[in-house]
Amino acid sequence: MEKKLHENDYDFTGYFFPDPFEDFKDQTFVADAIFDIAHFAGFVDFRQARFNGKTFFNSTHFGYAWFNNVRFGSNDSSDVSFNGATFDGDTLFSGAEFYGRALFQKATFGGRVEFEEICGTKTRFHEGAYFHRSTFADNASFKEAEFDGDASFIEAAFGGVAWFDKANFGDPAWFSAAKFADIADFNRTRFREYVSFRDSRFASSVTLTKTLFKGEADFFGATVPPAGKFSFEVGSGRGASVCRFAKQVCQNMGEYQEAGDWHYKERCHTWANKFLMETFLLLLKVDTMQRLKNRRFDFSKIPMIAFWVNQYEYHARKTEFHKIEEELDKMLRSWSRRPKALWALTKVFLEYILIRVIFGYAEKPKRIAGIAGSLIVGSAVLYWRLGAVGESGNPDVACGFWNSLYFSVVTFTTLGFGDLTPAAGFWSRSLAGSEAVMGAFLMAAFIVALARRWGRA
Repeated sequence: MEKKLHENDYDFTGYFFPDPFEDFKDQTFVADAIFDIAHFAGFVDFRQARFNGKTFFNSTHFGYAWFNNVRFGSNDSSDVSFNGATFDGDTLFSGAEFYGRALFQKATFGGRVEFEEICGTKTRFHEGAYFHRSTFADNASFKEAEFDGDASFIEAAFGGVAWFDKANFGDPAWFSAAKFADIADFNRTRFREYVSFRDSRFASSVTLTKTLFKGEADFFGATVPPAGKFSFEVGSGRGASVCRFAKQVCQNMGEYQEAGDWHYKERCHTWANKFLMETFLLLLKVDTMQRLKNRRFDFSKIPMIAFWVNQYEYHARKTEFHKIEEELDKMLRSWSRRPKALWALTKVFLEYILIRVIFGYAEKPKRIAGIAGSLIVGSAVLYWRLGAVGESGNPDVACGFWNSLYFSVVTFTTLGFGDLTPAAGFWSRSLAGSEAVMGAFLMAAFIVALARRWGRA
């Protein structure tokens, strides 16, 4: 063994290593290291080792393995591969640094596994970490791990607790169809790009407290766990599915008022998504017309629209060119048939004012009551200052503030006792009629929101 290391011969394909084996501690591998199909009978220590070239542990069998503070590679082409490897005991990669791609596809971890911070040094994946279909039979910890490239846990199975506390995902992260048999903890985790939990299965509970989603959070099709904790942040228009997921978990726990809060946030994200999409389609039409005139309008520079432009370009790269042209042509033809191009945006704004701001998606009875009170008092002030209210027998004699306030309440509730009437004139009667219409709407909205909000408790 010492002779091979001295001669820089790092081909250990199929080798058998007895228990324990510590010859690789602090070892520097100046060339590619190959340990494919090797068998480590028990404990093996690679702590502080340095792999300057590519590293291969494909289908290797480990007992207990320590890779703490190991540096894999020296540049972005120095991949390390543990594809199909089996770890029977505890496996430690704390403080390890992967300069190339870290490949753990179909790896099996029978014991506890750690990719977390140790002595101030964080585990860092520079070019991507791929754990497709990997199995974690015991607890798996990625606390404070740094994922600079793509992170893929597609169809991974976590048998114990999965800790991702304070982990940082710089590029898209994929947990699609992953299985979490125990707690899934994403406390203070940061997802700076798109993250997918589509069709994931949560059997126990999930924690998303102080979690940051700067890109889109996709939870469509995810199995709703029986419990969870939520207090995350997500970009406008990008969190409808994760808010719906939180709402369903709260309903399972019987926390119906909290579920109502998440329902409101879900609808807000849905509205923002609709607004951005309609604006994007409108500007896309403007951009197309400008191109016909050889005066291209670069709408991607508008911050509010940049997200949808990026989404369009992202899907464009994954679709055949002729299909994109067909969809674009269909989109533009559908817009050209509309009598008014801004009608769709007008409907979105009406939804924002009436349904979201005032009605609160039937989840904000206190807001409706506040708006109703403000309307009553504001109308009373207008009646009083404009002299728009008088007695039924002598409507031209203006009433004081308290009579105006009484008239405003009676008009708002559509009771209409008849002892006070609006003064003759278009503006006085229009003001009273408008308050009566808005009063009928707000009272109905308040009753619905109150019943929905508190009746579930």
